[in-house]
Amino acid sequence: GVEGVLEKDEFTTAQENPLKSFSIQSAMRLEADYQLCSWSGIGVISKYIPPEVDEPDTEVLIQEIYPYADLKMQERLKMEPALWEFGSFVPDIIVLNIGTNDASYTREKPDREAYYADTMKKFIGLIHEKNPSAKLVFADGVMDHTLCPVIAKMIEELKAEGHNYLYYVELPEQNEADGMGTDFHPSAVTQTKTGKIVADFIHEKVLSQLGRREEWNNRTIEHL
Repeated sequence: GVEGVLEKDEFTTAQENPLKSFSIQSAMRLEADYQLCSWSGIGVISKYIPPEVDEPDTEVLIQEIYPYADLKMQERLKMEPALWEFGSFVPDIIVLNIGTNDASYTREKPDREAYYADTMKKFIGLIHEKNPSAKLVFADGVMDHTLCPVIAKMIEELKAEGHNYLYYVELPEQNEADGMGTDFHPSAVTQTKTGKIVADFIHEKVLSQLGRREEWNNRTIEHL
């Protein structure tokens, strides 16, 4: 919805433009190659659900489609699902932005938040298994801060267990003065601001620990 207007347009793929997303803009600021694994409206325990619905929507969950090249399309075409060849793109850094849609279900209920955290930990384990050399940066909060404390605690727990490839950056919530895209998705202005925040965080926190701030060459970033 980055090229749409809130309360004016109905969300369609015509309003999507990945070149305006914070994902690509952060990669471009770092002069990094990039790859996106994107699906609007999904999470790890539920797709987005409206306030009047109280059951999770599990039709499509990101951990189920992540290992495949194009699972849902191949299912629709009645094709045998093909696994993604992870060796075809080996990222140095993976940026995760997953939780906004889950929050539409968790609604600050402890049991649901615990289920989200447990499921997210398993997904992070899967990502690390497929990309063992990559650093993982969890960046969340642009559209909703509900799960940010849960995510921060989850990352700290994993790091305490020795998962030192993990980082967390809480992103500022979008400002209505910067405009809003269709269905409250971030505007191009917000995406640009977020891209700078993520790029600066990677440069200052991740690359500095890798000792590569001044020799960041042949760079690769994956965004989920």
